[in-house]
Amino acid sequence: MDHLHDQELLALLKEGNHHAYEQLFVRYWKLVFTIAHHKCGDEHAALDIVQDIFFHLWENRQQLLITGNFTAWLTAVVKHKVIDWYRATKSRDQQKAMLLLQLQSQSAGEEKAVNHAAIRQLQTDFHNAVEQLPERMKAVYLMSHHANLPIAEIARKLSLKPQSVKNHLQKAKEKLRKMLEHHLSLFW
Repeated sequence: MDHLHDQELLALLKEGNHHAYEQLFVRYWKLVFTIAHHKCGDEHAALDIVQDIFFHLWENRQQLLITGNFTAWLTAVVKHKVIDWYRATKSRDQQKAMLLLQLQSQSAGEEKAVNHAAIRQLQTDFHNAVEQLPERMKAVYLMSHHANLPIAEIARKLSLKPQSVKNHLQKAKEKLRKMLEHHLSLFW
């Protein structure tokens, strides 16, 4: 199978040939991983993206219409999956913020697993953690999460490339998560 061209493997894949699928995986998983990891900066997310893409390839093998270059098709799919990942990540951050607001708004008379002092401490620690970020990273994070500016606008205002903005956001989230992980036991 190693001698077959991509289009030949794709034709066999459409027929349900597992060996053709495995050969495509072996040829391209590193490329998909490298692109995904470069774009999102998260190794686990990149591995999930590789798994999603190749799962999708197998599950939808009979409907696939890849007439051009398979590498170009894969690259485009990776970019779309990374965009989906960023949307989901931002959504999870917003859900956590909503949970925090809901916890804050519970009436004082109710029995609660989380007390107001713990919430105030989390807010203080979060503010301090943001302040500890490197200046450029902090500016990018605040523009994104407090001013709700899109990546392109942040890049323009700070004279950065959009990918640099994405990298700063990803690293800021990782640093904040590590600095605040001791609070997780209070909420989960």
